[in-house]
Parts: sequence; structure tokens; C-alpha cells
Amino acid sequence: MPDALTLIVAISYLSLLAWQLNLKWRVVRNFRAPLPSLMEDTECPQALVVLCLRGGDPFLKHSLGLLIQQDYPRYQVRIVVDSPDDEAHGILREVLGESLPPQIEVLNLTHRYPNCSLKISGLLQATQNLPEGTKVVAVMDGDAVPHRGWLRELATPIVREGAALSTGVRWYAPHRSTLGSLCRFWWNASATPMLLWYQIPWGGTMAVRSDLFLNENLRSRLQLAFGEDSAISQYALDLGERIVYPPSLVIVNHEEIGVREFFRFNVRQLISARVSHHSWPWIVLHSLISSLAMTYPLWRCMGLPVSGLADIVFALYCFAMWGGELAQAAAFRRVLATRNETIAGWNEWGRWVDSLLAVIVLPYLHLGAVLHASTLRRVCWRGVWYRVGGRPVLQVERDEWAERASR
Repeated sequence: MPDALTLIVAISYLSLLAWQLNLKWRVVRNFRAPLPSLMEDTECPQALVVLCLRGGDPFLKHSLGLLIQQDYPRYQVRIVVDSPDDEAHGILREVLGESLPPQIEVLNLTHRYPNCSLKISGLLQATQNLPEGTKVVAVMDGDAVPHRGWLRELATPIVREGAALSTGVRWYAPHRSTLGSLCRFWWNASATPMLLWYQIPWGGTMAVRSDLFLNENLRSRLQLAFGEDSAISQYALDLGERIVYPPSLVIVNHEEIGVREFFRFNVRQLISARVSHHSWPWIVLHSLISSLAMTYPLWRCMGLPVSGLADIVFALYCFAMWGGELAQAAAFRRVLATRNETIAGWNEWGRWVDSLLAVIVLPYLHLGAVLHASTLRRVCWRGVWYRVGGRPVLQVERDEWAERASR
């Protein structure tokens, strides 16, 4: 009969597996649901799309080109650029021309709030007043590549169902299998079920009901936030409002990053939840348990006194989790197929080897990111240093880009 420690380990892994597969099944069920009918042109109200830029994102040209080709009949775009000297202006002129299309407005950021991220400062500036009749405010990032029906798909749940917020998910599909990029791929595959469970939207593809965006209580919260997605979703949940994940909104990101950049990216995502979302303690607990679960081989090599049953259960856990990720990926590929989009396959041995290495390395990187984000007092995002913790929770300390420009 197995010893007590072996039984505890085996039961713990089986319980964790049941919980993890339940979360993944929610994602698969949501994104395998029949695609809902979208609004007809006559139903579409005025919409505003806000894009805040600082520097040039790798896919910004492509994103801008698709943004001005949306099949939505009535929408305006406000682009807030960090400064008149920002390199994003050159990209805007290259894509949009010297004479802007009538639905595009380009602004420079004129007011930097001291206790929120610069992106939120831009978002608040862009929404101080809305075009007449605006019912939907959509937010996107410079690295989000919107397909032609993107805005209509975002707006439909808000207009037809009265949802407070609708959002999509991002799916990383790097063209080259670098270790950092594959770590982010597996991190994203694991994080997506958590985002749906804790009702945290993705700020790169998000639409908000306009009356919510104009609410002064929300705007006051945003002035103390690091990430607009966590702050807005928490406010909506506090009001008992609905957050919807339309099954057609999967946005692919092909960007490649290194391991160090991935770690910093991971920490920033966690900081946003720490500053603005009430589920932060549960997110930390979930992340710690999930990361520590994958360190079993390390403890086994260090002499953990368990029998082979624990090894078998751990192997079952790994294979079942891998199967869950593949089922999730298949659901996303099905959505992309409806738009005739394809992503890089896994037909190269090198990609499988690098992916296995990423799976081994990721738990330790994510564990370090969770611990770092929980205790961090200063964080840098696009050249801006923020102090985290205390009162107020967030404070802008210095802007490296502005300092270099003034020299």
C-alpha cells in the first residue's frame, strides 16, 4: 500500500488536475460555441476607438491599415501619441498620409496624471468628451491586429445584450521558436483560463459601454491604476455588470521576445492586477500552486521520499494538461479558420524541442515573476518608472525617454 506522503501527493495532483481542466473546458466551451449573429448596419450606433501610442510597435503599420478598413458603418478613431517628437507620428504619416481620413483624429498627450500609467492618461484625455451619439468606446493596443469585423464583434454584446464590457483573447504564435517567445506562448495558454475565471479583460481588444466610461467614479479609479483592463473590469463587477468574451474575438500576435523581456512582461501583467483587481490574492495563490506543481521533478531529484505512484500521477497530470492546451489551441484555430487566418504549425522538430524546454523553464520564471510582482516597489514600462505600493498605490517617478529627449 502506498505510504501517506505518496497518497497526499497523488491526491493533490489529481485535485489540481480536475480544477485546471475545468478552467480549460470553460475556455474551449466558450470559443467552440456557435458564432453569434452580428448587428446589421442599421443597428450599429456611433462608436469611438481609442489607440494610445508611445514608440513604434512592430505591427503598428499593419494594425493601422486594418483599423481604418473596419466594416463598421459609424466609428471614429482617436489616436493619442505620447509627444510631438514620438516616432509613432512618422508611422502614422506613412500609413494614413499627411491628410488624415475623416474618421481619424490624432492628438498629443497633454496631461500626464501623476498616479496612473501614461496609457491611462491618454485614454482619459481621449474620452473627456465623446462624439455625439457614441454608445461604445473600444480600446486597442498598437500590437493588436484587428480583423475586418473586429469592432462589430466587440460592439454587438454591448448593444444587443446591454453588457458593460466585451473583450477578446490574444493568442501568441511566434514565427520563430525562440525560448522567450515559447515561454510566453505557454504562459498565455495557461493564463487565458484564469482571465475568464476572474473576469479580467484584455486591454488590447476591449469595448466599454459609453455611459460607464463617462462615470466619474470610474474615471477617478483610472487615475490611480496601472492597467485600464483590470480597473474597468473590477468597477463593472462591483456594479454587478456583465463582462462578455465573444467567441469570435481571438487576436493573433506573432511578436518574438527574449527570456528577459518575457519576464518583465509577465511582471507587468501581474502588477496591473495587484494595483486594481480585488482577485489579486487568489491570482497569486493560483499562480503559486500551478508553478510549484511543475517543479515536482526537481523535488524528486532532491530525494522526495515518494513511490512510483506519485511519478505516474505527475506524468498523468502533465499529459492531461498538455491535452487541455491542445484542445484550447484547436478551439482558437477553429475561430481563426472562419476568418481564413492561419498560424504557424508544429511541423518542425526544433519547435517541439524548444517548446519542451520552455515548458520546463516557464514554471520557475513565472514563480519568480509572481514573487517579484508581489514585493516590487518600482516597475518600468516603456521608459517610465512607476513606484508601486503605499499611498497612492501608484506614482510616476521618472520618464527616461523624456530625459533623453531634453538633453
